[in-house]
Amino acid sequence: MKEVNWDLLSNKYAICLCGVDNYCRCGPSVATDIVAFLPGDRYIILVERKAPPFGLACVGGFVEVGESIEEAAVREYAEETHLEITDLHQVHTFSNPYQDPRRTAVSTVFIASLNPQKYKHLNKDNFESLTSAGDDAKKLVLMSIEDALQILTYKFDNVFGFECHRRFIYDAVKFKLEYDNERS
Repeated sequence: MKEVNWDLLSNKYAICLCGVDNYCRCGPSVATDIVAFLPGDRYIILVERKAPPFGLACVGGFVEVGESIEEAAVREYAEETHLEITDLHQVHTFSNPYQDPRRTAVSTVFIASLNPQKYKHLNKDNFESLTSAGDDAKKLVLMSIEDALQILTYKFDNVFGFECHRRFIYDAVKFKLEYDNERS
């Protein structure tokens, strides 16, 4: 196998042995998924995917060679939503080898908030007119916390591109509610 130095510009030492692209396939792919809350914490932001597998999904993507999972989470969120997140907290790492139909992936799920200084006036009524999807997102979608807590029910069967995202969202919302309860 050929060694490829991917990150010479930033002087970080990162080697990918397969040399396929920035998403190393030498082993399971590392991914991030982010559940970010609209100001007021009553809604979360999801994406409708424009590439297979189609359907709703968490915002997220693969970690690039030489990038931390936190850096990837912030980058992916900005690429897919054109929004800036803060207050990133790790919820859980999911490692079912079949959770992504494209390839084996290990995904770390985060909760985050939108930058409160930039988006304090963003709400469910003006969300559609003030936001736009980017990268591989077809559309940004709001989901209420109440629906997120019911996401594992049959009501949401066949709605998500990745079935595992239902668990990611449920666990993230429960984590956020517990986190906020502990802080108050």
